[in-house]
Amino acid sequence: MEELLLPNAEEEARSDHSMYVTGDAGRTMGDRVKTGLEKPLNFLNAVKDFLVRNGLLTLSVVAVVCGCTMGFLLRGTQLSTQAKIYFSFPGELLMRMLKMLILPLITSR
Repeated sequence: MEELLLPNAEEEARSDHSMYVTGDAGRTMGDRVKTGLEKPLNFLNAVKDFLVRNGLLTLSVVAVVCGCTMGFLLRGTQLSTQAKIYFSFPGELLMRMLKMLILPLITSR
């Protein structure tokens, strides 16, 4: 078992100690670069998994950002009355649904 852990004299003579980075317990610079490149990929996979698991939250946040962006972009334009009605319709539906949900909760107390 000890021959697996300790290098023999021939291996010791062949090894290049300048490749080892101090404090990394025998890891070569190549190993360090590989793990450095794997970390962003692991982070991106973790973010992707989080977004997939929380799909409703993700879509809600995307919808809010898109709505705010559209609101700021369309604020300066001169929209017709008909166009304003089209843009306000989804908001009216949301407000009416929220009122429908909250009113029974308040009256039942």
